[in-house]
Amino acid sequence: MNYLDYIKDKPILKMRGGNRMPKINPTNATADEVKRFQDWAVANGYMQQSDINGKGYGVFGPRTTTAYQQAMAANGGARA
Repeated sequence: MNYLDYIKDKPILKMRGGNRMPKINPTNATADEVKRFQDWAVANGYMQQSDINGKGYGVFGPRTTTAYQQAMAANGGARA
C-alpha cells in the first residue's frame, strides 16, 4: 500500500488547509501524533509529500523537526 492510499480516508485530509497546528511534543510524540502533524505540515506547506514518503511517515526526524520549528516560528510559538 502506498502512502496516498493509506491516508486518503484519514480525517486530517478532510480538514485540509486548516490553520490549526496539531498539538505535539517532539520529545515524546507517538507515531500517530507525528503522522497527524506531518499531514498538517504537508497540507499547510511546511513539508513536501516526498519528505515523508517511505520510512519517514510517523518518525520525528530532521525534516519533521525543521517543519515543526518553522511552524512554531510562524505561529508565534503557540500550539493550538
